Amino acid sequence: MHSQLLRDYEVTASSGPDKGKSVPLPVKGKELVMTPDQEFALRAEYTVGDLTLGVQAKYTSRRFSSDVNDDTLPRFTTVDLDAEYRIHAWGKTAVLQVNATNIFNEQYLSRVSTVSNAHPVTVPALNGAPGVDTINAPSGPFFFNGAPPMVFVTLKTQF
Repeated sequence: MHSQLLRDYEVTASSGPDKGKSVPLPVKGKELVMTPDQEFALRAEYTVGDLTLGVQAKYTSRRFSSDVNDDTLPRFTTVDLDAEYRIHAWGKTAVLQVNATNIFNEQYLSRVSTVSNAHPVTVPALNGAPGVDTINAPSGPFFFNGAPPMVFVTLKTQF
């Protein structure tokens, strides 16, 4: 996937000759926040009789956490396993299912609260005034850790 912002947008200068005024944040041509260039998923499943086994993997490339693309989240790959067994008894069918997620304990950041810029950005002052304006992020982004390895066991049946 390729994404690109088409124009700059206005933010408030925190210092310089235009302090407190709206100035353009230089984001034109930058990539969209939290949009990976590459994302792949693969799943394999095998069934023998009443037993079904599955494995799946998902790769996510690096992503930006700010509109000016000055902070990135690293790429990651997660792998999950699952098994399902159909139990036939008393004229009914029950299903015992086991799911294991992130089996290799991949440490990754799954989400982020995005910001316009993660680090100070300096832009020329408006109307040819001498000096530059600094645009500061009001606060850094908040990152959320990806899920650790987990195992779920489910028994499904009909009544």
